Amino acid sequence: MLVSIDVGYGFTKAVTDSGHRTSFPSVVAPAHMDLFNGIFNNGVGHKVAVHTLNGSQEKFVGELALNSTAAQHFVARHEKPADMHDLLLLTAAYLCDAGSFSAVSQRKDDLVVGLPLSFYRAQKDILKDRLSRLSAWVSVDGKEKKYISFNKVMVFPQGAGALVSLGNMLPKSGMIGLIDIGTYTTDFMLFEIKNGMPIPMPDACGSAEAGIYLVQRAIASEFEKQTGSPLPQRMYQKAMEMARDGKPISFESRNIDLYSEWKQAQKEVGETIAGHIMALWGDRTGFLDMTVFAGGGSIWFGEILEKIFSNSIYADDAVFANAVGFMRMASGTKKP
Repeated sequence: MLVSIDVGYGFTKAVTDSGHRTSFPSVVAPAHMDLFNGIFNNGVGHKVAVHTLNGSQEKFVGELALNSTAAQHFVARHEKPADMHDLLLLTAAYLCDAGSFSAVSQRKDDLVVGLPLSFYRAQKDILKDRLSRLSAWVSVDGKEKKYISFNKVMVFPQGAGALVSLGNMLPKSGMIGLIDIGTYTTDFMLFEIKNGMPIPMPDACGSAEAGIYLVQRAIASEFEKQTGSPLPQRMYQKAMEMARDGKPISFESRNIDLYSEWKQAQKEVGETIAGHIMALWGDRTGFLDMTVFAGGGSIWFGEILEKIFSNSIYADDAVFANAVGFMRMASGTKKP
């Protein structure tokens, strides 16, 4: 089986060539005993046990970890810690039915992953080597342990996956811009399409340190301004969603309205992202035959960027676009 996993700063996404898929926040926390013995378990988040030659660990992953005051997130502009990255990857692989119940007659799956464009050249070989050596017994939510290791590992640049995910939607010729907005970074690429094949323009491809997190930080700052108390990082995503939907946050018997701050931050961050991109694309921006918005951030900033970049479309299922594209690149097919 071919497993494609996109371990993002905000969310981990995975798809397989057999039709499995999963997505959860890229957050982990120490596991603790359930004093209610599952009575109030609503199936949100996961409890993951991992056993390797170096030891064992048990963690909460995803939504379940968000409820912990000890929640661990990836940090902006920093390389993802290997132990946390690999725990999220193994969890996604298990949830997508990778691995086998026996280490003797094991089924080794192929794995494809991505790296932000700014890290790709320097880290792709290091990541490939580490994941090629990764092996562990994994159990999720108390289910039977499975032995997970990978036969072949491939690493592709993020953004390229999103473009390939378009499949037959790509035009036969012309110039295409790709804007892939994540939690901390935005990858952008410019392609000339010749005979149906995308050819990157190296001087117009790059990464900007701007993404969803800047809006979350602005909302957190406004929350603290109104309440005098900091907004816990584990609540950033929920607070942003509530602000967008015009729902106040209840805090100390008060309703904290953050909608106007959300709209202002959305506009400012969207224009910041556009400014970084246009600095490299230059006058080519006006000649785009298609602009593709991908990544989770496209959902948040699309309405701002649509006014700046012409002939815009959204990648199907934008959150999974890179994972689906990696799958197609690895398998050489046009379907996930």
